[in-house]
Amino acid sequence: RDLFAFYNKFIPRIFLINFISGLIFFIIALVIISLGLCVPIYKTFFSIAGCVLCGIVIFYIALRLRFAQYFVIDRDEKSIQSLKSSWNLTKVMSLDLSRYQFLCMLIPTFLDPAIRFADAKVYRLLLQKQQAR
Repeated sequence: RDLFAFYNKFIPRIFLINFISGLIFFIIALVIISLGLCVPIYKTFFSIAGCVLCGIVIFYIALRLRFAQYFVIDRDEKSIQSLKSSWNLTKVMSLDLSRYQFLCMLIPTFLDPAIRFADAKVYRLLLQKQQAR
């Protein structure tokens, strides 16, 4: 029997989560940057400000959707429901999680398994805090 046969049912859902998240990020970036480019006066300032604003918005949304994949695997949720669950889970702790996400961005790519392990621990801690409320 295949060692990874158990995960075959999760791969399409996780792909869909990543696709939806990427589409959201693309649309936000397109709207914010195009608004900055449409202003003829001080065009450079608005372009730079649009890029910064775009980065902040995408960072925030990525923070809120960070644990959607864990809901698919842990609770066998569908893609859209796992995005909603991740959004609700990270509602209270978004400031602390933003520091954690920024720290994870600074860690080199070859340490990604360590980041995934830390994500799983943070996911479990957030679930415990949510259940305690």
